[in-house]
Amino acid sequence: MRVLLAESACRHGYGAGDYLAVIRNPHVRIRSRRGLRGVYELLGRNDGGDYLHVVIRIGWIGEEKVTIVFHVLRMSDAARRYYLKRVRR
Repeated sequence: MRVLLAESACRHGYGAGDYLAVIRNPHVRIRSRRGLRGVYELLGRNDGGDYLHVVIRIGWIGEEKVTIVFHVLRMSDAARRYYLKRVRR
C-alpha cells in the first residue's frame, strides 16, 4: 500500500516519518466521527514520545490501494486520555 501526504499533513511540524512511527507503535484506530467512509483517526505515539492524532483516508487509485494522510498533529488532553485507556487493555 502506498502512502501519500496531503499538503495539510505537515502543517503542524510532523511528517511522514511520524505517521509511520504511529503505525509501528501501539495505536488506536477510530472510524471517522463525522461518518465519512474510508476516513480514520489514529491515536498513537511517535518515536520521540509525542502523542499524535493522525487523520487518514484509505482508498484506491486505479487498482492500487493508497493511504492519504491529511493531518498529523499533537493530541488533545481528552484524546490522550482516550488513547491511554484503550492501549492499556
